Amino acid sequence: AVRALTSASFDPLTDERTVTVALTASTAFVLGPLLRRLLDERAPHITLRLRTADVNAPGVFTADGVDVVLLTEGLRAPHPRERLYDDRWVVIASPETPEGRSALELLREEPHIKVDAEALQLRPYDTLDRAGVEYTVKQTVSDYLLVPHFLREIRGVGLHRLQVVAEFVRRDPLRILPFPFPIAPLGIDMVWNPWLTDDAYREWLRELLLEAAAPLRARAKQRADEHVYSPNE
Repeated sequence: AVRALTSASFDPLTDERTVTVALTASTAFVLGPLLRRLLDERAPHITLRLRTADVNAPGVFTADGVDVVLLTEGLRAPHPRERLYDDRWVVIASPETPEGRSALELLREEPHIKVDAEALQLRPYDTLDRAGVEYTVKQTVSDYLLVPHFLREIRGVGLHRLQVVAEFVRRDPLRILPFPFPIAPLGIDMVWNPWLTDDAYREWLRELLLEAAAPLRARAKQRADEHVYSPNE
């Protein structure tokens, strides 16, 4: 449980400030509801502001009063960072793809929907290229969240992050398969505003974030094939 840290300037039960977190849309998609639920329980007067812009911009802490940046592993930051939860690459397939086909077979045989806007998306495709896997990209999008949305309606495959896809399969009949080659894991780190001087507030928010992300840390320890493949299973 989050410790009841208080100071002359901060009491979570009565404080009315705005908590500002900078993060990607994908991170907000999986973590935002968990964090909001805890805030409603622990700090009923606090407003949550999720800033889903360029989380790696040089002025992210000074331009918008950001308390903490949730930064994807692999993106550099000049300030100390602490792991919030882990993630990893998986293969996501539409329900029209043949049952019983391996992830590698699906990647070779089915049309791909590929994200083209973020450098980290290139990592699994670089792995496929080095392994000599031939594949066909039939569509590109600039937002990660569009990939499972399209695959719900259009036959094909994509490469995505487990945490996001696991949320989609709760409501859509999509399939998750393990990525077929060794690949470096992903993670989301907390990077704090170095000018945030309210230590009691910062420690309280840190523990709240860690508690909110506990289900995501547990999910990351599961194999991809342990996740439900449709909302009815």
